[in-house]
Amino acid sequence: MFRCSGVPVILNIIVDPLPVPTATANTPFTGGDLNLIGGPDGMTSYSWTGPNGFTSSVQNPTITGVTAAAAGTYNLTVTNSTGGSASVTVDVIINPLPAPAIIGPNPVCQSVDNSTEIYSTTAVPGRTYNWTVVGGTLSGQGTNQIAVLWTTPGPGSVSVTETVISTGCTGTATLDITIQPAPVTNGIFHN
Repeated sequence: MFRCSGVPVILNIIVDPLPVPTATANTPFTGGDLNLIGGPDGMTSYSWTGPNGFTSSVQNPTITGVTAAAAGTYNLTVTNSTGGSASVTVDVIINPLPAPAIIGPNPVCQSVDNSTEIYSTTAVPGRTYNWTVVGGTLSGQGTNQIAVLWTTPGPGSVSVTETVISTGCTGTATLDITIQPAPVTNGIFHN
């Protein structure tokens, strides 16, 4: 009979954990830059895919001059030095630029008694309004509504630039105005 004594064999197994990817993005306005931020740092590779056939192997890619079509889900796959890979997604919103619309009378008469005409645009919280007027003077700068004293007959205009305070993104609207001359009256004479 043959007998062997058992010698224990010890195996050291090292388990390399999978990477834990992260993906974040800003929410730019149309025409702005979309910044995608991938993590963790130090991976062997980064692979982004997204709307409109977007692909990138850069950890933190930037897409300049985005349109509404850039909105959607972006996927990031990271691979570490041992070949382990994992994926994560981030949903991206592309905000439309401000689009003010001016409401007010047109045509108007040249003011003879300091009367004014009111022009306004919809007030949106977190935004500022800068008005310019050609052919008159305005009061109410910085608000969504102004009063205009029309002083010069002929072509004129009212313009407003709406700015998003948090990003500086702007949109402008212009309303062309016809300013009719004030009526000319002749004095009454007695013979």
